[in-house]
Amino acid sequence: MTLEVHKDWQKILRDSQEDPGGWIEFPNGLRQYFLFKNEATGASIAILDFPKGVGIPVKHAHASNQAMICMEGEYHYTDSDIVLTPGSFYSNPKDHPHGPTMAVERSVLIEFYDGPHYYDKPSFHSDDTYKTTLTD
Repeated sequence: MTLEVHKDWQKILRDSQEDPGGWIEFPNGLRQYFLFKNEATGASIAILDFPKGVGIPVKHAHASNQAMICMEGEYHYTDSDIVLTPGSFYSNPKDHPHGPTMAVERSVLIEFYDGPHYYDKPSFHSDDTYKTTLTD
């Protein structure tokens, strides 16, 4: 099963790379690619691609439950000493403060939300990137 999952992941990543217009570019270099988005609830599944040295610079919380699986790299939660490496799973309950973070090397994560991402625009989002997290 692990080999099949790995092959499926590689196909998903390759397909996303062939759709450069589907990637959302953040001011700090982070890229996000939505695989699924429920406009009615705000739930989503996305690929996050953090270049080496890039992360989320501040402690923050979400308006829904968040979970992530690390597919590539090494991604640190700097104030809690949590380190994600390939195969690691991380979960943040709604309203749980977490961060800041840093990609020690290029890190690719699959991120899941079961509802809206934020109550208000966080400082690390631009107006354009924040709009992508909103539902109609």
